[in-house]
Amino acid sequence: AETGYVRVMIGGRNFNHSKFNRIMQAKRQPGSSFKPIVYTTALVNGYTPATIIEDEPTYFMQNDTLFWHPSNYSKKNFGFTRMRDGLKKSRNIYATKMLYDVGPRKVVEFAKRFGISTRIYPYYTIAVGSIEVYPYEMISAYTTFANGGSRVKPIYIRKVEDADGTILEENFPEKIRVVNEQVAYLMANLMQSVIDEGTGQGVRW
Repeated sequence: AETGYVRVMIGGRNFNHSKFNRIMQAKRQPGSSFKPIVYTTALVNGYTPATIIEDEPTYFMQNDTLFWHPSNYSKKNFGFTRMRDGLKKSRNIYATKMLYDVGPRKVVEFAKRFGISTRIYPYYTIAVGSIEVYPYEMISAYTTFANGGSRVKPIYIRKVEDADGTILEENFPEKIRVVNEQVAYLMANLMQSVIDEGTGQGVRW
């Protein structure tokens, strides 16, 4: 996470069968793994881990027509919820209402800062990761939280030498500032709650 050096990359199960590298070439919906980008945007725009939003039935209307009715995975609502609990339990209603408040365009801007190159439209559904991204870009985006607010570009080839040892190409770690250290610390702490008490507890096994 500090250098960007890629030690292992598994893009498929059999290179002889298919040379399509899913890490680099396949677009995938990130789902809830996109939420930390949404939450980071909120922290930069005035939210705190203690900010409360009411988890309640939510409807988005346009021209008197329902065009989206987000729901939590459990299909239940949990009332007044702090940000930490919203992320810890991956509550879709919290993320959606927070994105509505902050503004989807700001989340799109932050996604670009996190290194997401695919085109993202400012729809409310991006709160639950409905857009498609390249896996390697999401991995790079997550280095932001481990590096005090700076993401590192992936390095697949450290250097290339000819037969005489002359270096033809060499790549060095490159860090790009995304957010300040305070926001990065808060997000890393919030994400730790996901592993300690939330939907990611299974990782501990």
